[in-house]
Amino acid sequence: MAKKNKERLNTVDEEKEIIDGEDRESGTNGITEVWNFFSSMKLGLILFLIIAAAAIVGTLIPPDPQTNLPKFNIYGQIWFRGLLGLLCMNLLVCSLNRWKFISRALGNPKARVSENYLKKLKQFSSIRKKGNLAGMAGSLEAALKEKGYRVFKEEADGTTFLAADKGRVGVLGSFVTHLSFLIITAGAIYGGFTGYEGFVNALEGQSFSLTKDVSWSTAHRPDPDEEFQVKVNRFWIDYRPDGSVKDYYSDLTVIDQGQEKTKKVIEVNDPLNYKGVKFYQSSFGPANRVTAKVASKKTMQENEYTVYEENGFPVEGTDTEVRVLRFIPDFDPSNPGQSRSNLPNNPAVIYELLKGGQSVETNYKLLNVPIQTDDATVTFTGYQVGNYTGLSVRKDPGVPIVWTGSGLMVLGMLISYLWQHRKIWAVVREANGIAIADIGATTDKNKLGLENDFNAIVDTVQD
Repeated sequence: MAKKNKERLNTVDEEKEIIDGEDRESGTNGITEVWNFFSSMKLGLILFLIIAAAAIVGTLIPPDPQTNLPKFNIYGQIWFRGLLGLLCMNLLVCSLNRWKFISRALGNPKARVSENYLKKLKQFSSIRKKGNLAGMAGSLEAALKEKGYRVFKEEADGTTFLAADKGRVGVLGSFVTHLSFLIITAGAIYGGFTGYEGFVNALEGQSFSLTKDVSWSTAHRPDPDEEFQVKVNRFWIDYRPDGSVKDYYSDLTVIDQGQEKTKKVIEVNDPLNYKGVKFYQSSFGPANRVTAKVASKKTMQENEYTVYEENGFPVEGTDTEVRVLRFIPDFDPSNPGQSRSNLPNNPAVIYELLKGGQSVETNYKLLNVPIQTDDATVTFTGYQVGNYTGLSVRKDPGVPIVWTGSGLMVLGMLISYLWQHRKIWAVVREANGIAIADIGATTDKNKLGLENDFNAIVDTVQD
């Protein structure tokens, strides 16, 4: 048995077969069983299919129309991250298993192989011509080197063994690709645990706080020491000639510890980036402003306020507050909640009156028609129709890792495509003045390229 095993160790392929058999026979302890479980290609395929199916479902879930964020974030679920972790483990173990064979392929090929092994290869030829062993071996070696092969020679018992290969760096392609998958997955897991995502609706001229005003869709939130403010200087929409929306923009300024740090006009897919936090232009919506004059009966003073819908203003010297609930450009008394058109034909304001924080009245009033209260005379005098800007806020520290993995994936594919590991063996002997050379070749990729090399070498030696 030991003798047979020794004969079978003549090539990398045969050696792999022996090692695989020994691994299966020695898999009796718990550690080996766990290792074999994680090295299973079937496990990797099943995990990949489950993750792909979950990702498809997560993509198809419609976003919240107000925030443009997923209503249910599958990617942030602990079970999804657990699947990614299992896939990472599977890729790591498979890569480590693969490396021991790759390292052998990167080394010098074994020159001494059996003639029976060569005859089993798809590319095989036997050359017989008058001459001696040295001449035949020399011609073969020269022909192989002319085609760019490394040549290794061994002599024993009146026989010359030749082994040649080229493009051995190509065996690294699959390893680099596997490694890239591992890095990409690790980057996604790291970003999922350390990053965050949220949404904020912001009005022109107002500032919002990163830690206090953003609605977060992820469990992880920014730390207090990451706090800064963002001011929306201006928001506008660019229209096409047909009236459809071409793009929309927000002019943003970052204020950190009272100092203006950076400023940028953002648009769709061109975010503002500050300290790794990115602000994407995501959506917009109507945000109307109403101007009101308030004449306080207690202080005998008149003040003017401009507020957005859902905001209010006080009556000086009292505990009374007026909230603007909604501005309606074309008010219909028969249907107070709806506007008959977008034209300002009959502008009105739906308002709420509060005393001591308690609601005492909800009603409507046309523009320039005063509201008489116990404390003041309130008159809505004007309006401005505008929009709010919807901003997606994201931080993902895993992105550089994912980009690194993506670069390695491209590199691995290029290595696999540009270099194909080709191996050629020859057993040369002499009998009765006839030089005999049995030649065989194999490759995992580009078999046509190997066939062309092989035929050219055989034709050169036969001439």
